[in-house]
Amino acid sequence: MAHFSLTWKAFEHAEKQRTPDWYWSVGVVGGALALTSILFDNVLFGVFIILGTATLLLQTLRKPRHIEFEVFHKGVRIADKLHLYATLESFWVTSTPEPRLLIKSKKRLAPLLVLPLASEVDIELLEDTLLEFIDEEELHLPVSQIAMEYLGF
Repeated sequence: MAHFSLTWKAFEHAEKQRTPDWYWSVGVVGGALALTSILFDNVLFGVFIILGTATLLLQTLRKPRHIEFEVFHKGVRIADKLHLYATLESFWVTSTPEPRLLIKSKKRLAPLLVLPLASEVDIELLEDTLLEFIDEEELHLPVSQIAMEYLGF
């Protein structure tokens, strides 16, 4: 294959509008969990929950970045990180709830890469390009990610 490149830009995730009630709810649940763990003499876990809740709330205030994605003869590039085809197993394009490219990786720390697809991406061309290097396999978003998206994270 010639040195072909398919690039697009998309936000790393959809920006969600959250009400003050949502922030209060997360804070109250986090505080209740921390208090419960402290009451059961697990102070360290309580502190961990408080720090985790604060970090999560601060993360939701950050605007999503506009990232460039590229599929080319060496691999898949997400921003400045290149994932070589030798480290990838398979892919799947899903259209619900929004178009995404799911890539199964051989790496333990990032077993599933989820790339949002911009509306201008030619899905057939993307699939044909990836099929030259890795297999197509039906993949699904992890339940944890679906739950986090449902809860507004």
